Amino acid sequence: MKQRIKQFLSWWLAELKSLIPSGWLNWIQDKNLWVIVTVADEQIILHSCKSGSPTLLERTNKAQGKTAISEWLVYQLQQLDHSAEVMLRLADTQVLKQQITLPDQARKNLRNVLRYEIERLTPFKAEQVYFDYELDKNGGGESQFITTLMVTPRQSVDEYIAAIAESGLQVNAITITKDANDIFCEMPAINLLPPEQRPKKAGAWSWYNQALVMVITALLSIAVFLPMKRQHDQIAALQQQVEEYKAEAEVVKVLQNRIETRIAGMSEILQQKNQLPAVIAVLEELSQLLPDNTWLQRFNYASNHIVIQGESMAASELIGLLENSSYLNGVNFRSQVVENPRTGSERFHIEARLSQEEVI
Repeated sequence: MKQRIKQFLSWWLAELKSLIPSGWLNWIQDKNLWVIVTVADEQIILHSCKSGSPTLLERTNKAQGKTAISEWLVYQLQQLDHSAEVMLRLADTQVLKQQITLPDQARKNLRNVLRYEIERLTPFKAEQVYFDYELDKNGGGESQFITTLMVTPRQSVDEYIAAIAESGLQVNAITITKDANDIFCEMPAINLLPPEQRPKKAGAWSWYNQALVMVITALLSIAVFLPMKRQHDQIAALQQQVEEYKAEAEVVKVLQNRIETRIAGMSEILQQKNQLPAVIAVLEELSQLLPDNTWLQRFNYASNHIVIQGESMAASELIGLLENSSYLNGVNFRSQVVENPRTGSERFHIEARLSQEEVI
């Protein structure tokens, strides 16, 4: 229903636009101005976009330091029209990207779910970064979807936002570019600026929409529009309430799925551990099998095998003795037997696998 209302309003505004004289329309559109601040790896580049055409204004080297760059940026922007909208573009190298697979239930409140994922997948807390996402239309499979999370630290961006604000302008969008010289004079699909920080009238057509509403106020007040507008607001308010109630439940469900996965993994590990003989049982049997002229210097019990080192007056006979063990198999020397010239005994290094068949 909400989508149908949006389609109807788009069609209606297009029809109303056709009623405006072409001279007025051109005047309204020419007033729209974008200022694009590109933070490349080594330079800061300023472009302006008017009527869809980009123009290079100035550029400076980042090597001169943060203070000098901020002062330069404030000065340059103060020379421009203060009604301009500002797009801050970051180099692709300044943004961390992570592909995530999520259940379909997370779509309705995806930004809240991603705030949790940021703290799990990155070294930052959600409040320390600017972020946005891009959905993969082809990936995910049944009951899942894939989205690419894009994150950049606030600390590295806020200095530019502060300089722009000091100049009297306001950032409308923070986006990403792979080529600093590739300029698009339109609102980007990716906007790292949080929705609550975006100007209410942000967008390539904001000033145009404002002027259009002023021109056609009488037309928009007709009786058929007002009931539909009220219905649209009621639906939007109800949907907002439903999304708020579901937000915590969706995050809990994601956590529950992870907990169940970890419990299953731990159960498998415990099952494997329970199938192996206890350390005490293996030591007791070794003490019974090894002759009195043999003593251990090292005993290592790890995973599904043991390693023993020590000295014996007859080390070559130990393999045969240990093969009689109910807990061990695959008994062999890990290294050559070496005689200890001081004691006359033989140093041995033996390893063996733990058998699971005898465990009850």
